[in-house]
This record gives sequence, structure tokens and C-alpha cells, in this order.
Amino acid sequence: FGLDVQPQTETVFCSAVKEQKILIVDDNPAAAQVLLELLSDAGALVEAIHHPLNALERLRLADSKRAFDLVFCDSNMPTMGGMALIRQIAKDSKLTHTPRLILLGDTGDAEATDSEFSYQPEAYLGKPVSVQKLAQCMAQLLEPETQFLSGIPEVHLPQFKGLRILLVEDNLTNQQ
Repeated sequence: FGLDVQPQTETVFCSAVKEQKILIVDDNPAAAQVLLELLSDAGALVEAIHHPLNALERLRLADSKRAFDLVFCDSNMPTMGGMALIRQIAKDSKLTHTPRLILLGDTGDAEATDSEFSYQPEAYLGKPVSVQKLAQCMAQLLEPETQFLSGIPEVHLPQFKGLRILLVEDNLTNQQ
């Protein structure tokens, strides 16, 4: 009724999100679009790609101009899982700038051997991604020295270096 309402996500995210160049790699267009809109509303420059093999090509192309600062990778994609893509990005000798890597979704798919631990993502976010958890994750990655929105529960970014983890799940939906 004539009221100009601004998106609330801008006030939730830390100021460091503005102007970050972010690539979202998710085979689910709806999930990618939600994340794209949240980050765009916060002032980030965001692109989404739905095929992991296209992501490597896009990262290399951007590397010669303005490289991506962050890459969100879905953990469960049909042609290449998020962990496999993260490892390829981290090992890619054609990239002069390696972006910070965030794994989305079921981290149970993040199987790794001892020799692969140097290619772990910097953060894990479960799906569906909430605005609060996304904002907290971005603050911890981009402004770790500041205290961020004390009313939001802290998101701990796990460190799995040198560990092997067995997760037992009795819910059939979560086992997929």
C-alpha cells in the first residue's frame, strides 16, 4: 500500500559481504536462486552455475579479470560431488587465486582420505540454508575478529584435519 520496504537481509550480513564476488555451484536451480538472492541483497556480486564442470571453466575465466572470492559448492551433485569439486579447485594450477570454499548440504558425503585433508572447505552449511546461519558463516569467514550479532547462535566451523568420522543415521530420508 505504498510502503517502500527494503530487504531485511542487508542489515543481517556483515559489511565485508558487500562487493565479494561469489560463485554458487548447485545442480538445484531453486536452491541456488535462494542463496543467490540472499547474498545479492547483502551487496555481494553473485553468479550461479548448475554444473560443476562449468564451474571450473568459469573460475578460470574470472581469474584473469576479477577472481571469485568465495565458492559455495553443493555436496551432492550427480556428475561431481562438492568435495571432489573443492579438491579440483584447490589443486587447479591454472588458477592464480584460489577462492575460499564452502560446502553446502549433507556433509556426510564429504568422504576424504588422509592425503586429501589439505583440500577441505573452510566452512560447512547444512541445507536448507537459513539467513542467520549464512550471515554468521560469512561474518566468521570475512570478519573473524569482530563480534557479530550476539542474538544469533554461533555457528562452529568444524576442523576435520586428520580425523575419520563415522556418522550413523537412522532416518531413511537423511541416509540418501
